[in-house]
Amino acid sequence: MATAEAAERERSSGQAGLFGGEDHVEPTLRLEEVEPWSRAEQMAQEREVFGFFAAHPVAQYRTIASMNGARSHAALMESGPEGSGRQPAVMAVLVEGANKGKTRKGKDFVRADFSDSSGQFSAALFRRSLVEHFVKWAREAPASCSMSNWIARTGGAAARYHFRGARPLDEVTGAARMSLDLKVHSADAC
Repeated sequence: MATAEAAERERSSGQAGLFGGEDHVEPTLRLEEVEPWSRAEQMAQEREVFGFFAAHPVAQYRTIASMNGARSHAALMESGPEGSGRQPAVMAVLVEGANKGKTRKGKDFVRADFSDSSGQFSAALFRRSLVEHFVKWAREAPASCSMSNWIARTGGAAARYHFRGARPLDEVTGAARMSLDLKVHSADAC
């Protein structure tokens, strides 16, 4: 790009190079042959350069996630339990970051940042079996996971998530059964 910009400046100024005239040869721009990026690499680069994804990584799992009962963060906030209470839920989210810490009692926990196509949120995860998984998933950008959790509200406070389990969306299969009802109105259709 720098070579192209310099050539354009030279052409638009109407001046040739210091030691070259009409026969001056500009350096040729050579691009290296490279392997195309994987979808994960492409999304990581989009996030680094632009600060956002062209399409959220979880969107590619929308069908399988909804078949397993997953709901978006925004939908859960709208329909969450009123006042104090708990509500079971399943989400399909991107793990954007995770920091490992210790509780006052010396047990491991993770403070993690998540997102889906409807927004971002943070949560603390205290289930010991999930701590290392979330740290690993945060390093593997972008890593998506499906989580079963409880949403708890205390008074008018914001919702808190209590995660009971999680697994990568690549491993989630359709557990829901689908049916097709077909009504034939004419015998000629067969």
